[in-house]
Amino acid sequence: AQLKLIEKQIEKVTQKLKSISSTYPEVAFLDSFPGIGFVGSVTLSALIDIPERFSTVKKIWIYCGYGLDHPSSGGSMGRARITKRGNRYLKDVIGIAAHNIISLCKNENRYKAYYDFNVTHGKEASHVKSNLCRKLIKDIWLEWKKFNRLAEPQAV
Repeated sequence: AQLKLIEKQIEKVTQKLKSISSTYPEVAFLDSFPGIGFVGSVTLSALIDIPERFSTVKKIWIYCGYGLDHPSSGGSMGRARITKRGNRYLKDVIGIAAHNIISLCKNENRYKAYYDFNVTHGKEASHVKSNLCRKLIKDIWLEWKKFNRLAEPQAV
């Protein structure tokens, strides 16, 4: 009985979230990316707000938790590693999207093809997944900026 009640509550919350998010056209736009899904698109929309606030792709990678950090010690540069900084929620959304693309997408898309090609050619799967996350963030950022420019009301 409690499980049925929880399922009904989840359904109510999801319907309410969908009705509220219908006023934000970027949610439907972000939902069109493979692997993102409705909850991911709402999260991206809420936490990034406007993509124009990031001047370079490296800055949005860092904000999403997939930026590269080069530690140094004694004047020598270390190996590039994924930074510990960033928004955990965004990192989770992008990581889940990459997982969905790799494991669950039935349709062939450019991201899955990128992953499959690199893994079959001997690259480490975890490195390819991180690169796939950065590629996905970059594509979302660039397309979202275009979407916002097209959606702007034209000055008369």
